[in-house]
Amino acid sequence: MPVDLDPKNNEFNQVSTISFEQLVALGHYSDAQPVNKFGHNEAVGTTREDIVDNGGAYPWPTAAAAVTVSSSSANDTSAGSGAQTVTVYGLDANYAEIQETFTLNGQTGVTSAQSFLRVFRLIVNTAGATGYNEGDIYCGTGTITTGVPAVVLGRVLFDTGDNRGENQSLMAIYTVPAGKTLIVANTFVESSSAKLVEYWLFARPLGGVFNAKHRGMIIQSAHDHAFSPPLAFGPKTDIKVCARVGTGTSDVAAGFGGILVA
Repeated sequence: MPVDLDPKNNEFNQVSTISFEQLVALGHYSDAQPVNKFGHNEAVGTTREDIVDNGGAYPWPTAAAAVTVSSSSANDTSAGSGAQTVTVYGLDANYAEIQETFTLNGQTGVTSAQSFLRVFRLIVNTAGATGYNEGDIYCGTGTITTGVPAVVLGRVLFDTGDNRGENQSLMAIYTVPAGKTLIVANTFVESSSAKLVEYWLFARPLGGVFNAKHRGMIIQSAHDHAFSPPLAFGPKTDIKVCARVGTGTSDVAAGFGGILVA
């Protein structure tokens, strides 16, 4: 239960050595919650790409619509050995937070009961014998071909490197819900490639365009940039991390963290 952190309150004295961020993570504030967005793009090229697990430019929807969830594997189904249920998190037409859980049906799409304007996370909740998704799981719209929708809004990757699913999407994108502000404390980027990687944190207010809020460069390293003071993004602001490389392609992971307050 959230506690009253009035200095006169004995409960405050018991937790006062814990940082504000830790208290938020522990749920001590009813009007604040942590946001940790992390993404991955296996092949960032010389043209700027968003750090999402489907690669390329993320297709921000312009209107709320029903979405489908499907898999590239027939084993990801209600009684299969792979993923069985998946929850999609996002926003509705009014930018209110919504979520919906889907029982998978292999390569056949399962349609949502709700309409999503934004999708920013997919999580596998239950699975069969393997304990993970055995194919790439997709959330999207449009015609589905062998489990892949025409427009991909989210993806849970099956990692062919060790033949195991990841059970969660990797998307360095987020939209601030209505009536709330996101205070961003840091952004990070990582690359194992011996190539120059340029990266950006972009934000787009409702009705505006994406503006760069931070830009950096790394070569075969990891960098965590702390904002001082932190950045504050208002309701209905779209946020994303992008990157590009000087030559060829590079595997890039990136994201940002902060606190969502009412």
